[in-house]
Amino acid sequence: MTAAVGCLLAVSSQAAKLDAEAVFEKAAPSVVQLKSVDSEGSGGLIHGGGWILTNLHVAASGTPMTVTFSDADGNVTRKIEGATVFRVHPTYDLAIPLAGMDWKTFVEPAKRTGNRERYQQAINLASRARMAGALSMFGNPSGGLPDHLAAAAYYSRLALTEFPADEEAFQSLIEVYSLASKQDICLELARGASRVTGAGVFLS
Repeated sequence: MTAAVGCLLAVSSQAAKLDAEAVFEKAAPSVVQLKSVDSEGSGGLIHGGGWILTNLHVAASGTPMTVTFSDADGNVTRKIEGATVFRVHPTYDLAIPLAGMDWKTFVEPAKRTGNRERYQQAINLASRARMAGALSMFGNPSGGLPDHLAAAAYYSRLALTEFPADEEAFQSLIEVYSLASKQDICLELARGASRVTGAGVFLS
């Protein structure tokens, strides 16, 4: 279930009787954009107190996120800086990046234990893509992430969706941005990793 779908589900039961445009007008103010130094995606406002529901893979690196609210016309109405993960769902790739909701089926990131096989597969794919990306960086020191490193970042975050406090997955993600000479992102990732895992050695 995507955050946008989850947001639509929060609309009153009368929404089923409305046409698509009316549903959009009702739901649009509840859809937010989430952006951190290494990831971005959407989320849904699930409570008037500011609780946001999003996919865990959007927030898996643990770095602070900017939450942007917009109206139905796409005009930015408010921004919240520094949102961090509060709880994650053990099964459905969901996260609450703002504190305030005590769902029994959500757990603290450090206590999340997922599927070991899926985790290992993601780590292996990240490692292969990272090695290919390291070769691709020769002669290409600037610009965005090349395809191989973008894939490595993606698989590293997938590993973090299974075990959000895993040091190896954090290290993999940090190495991706280190290869791309994006030290500011590396520093933010290291801070996020330290906050989630309790360990402090992530940058060489």
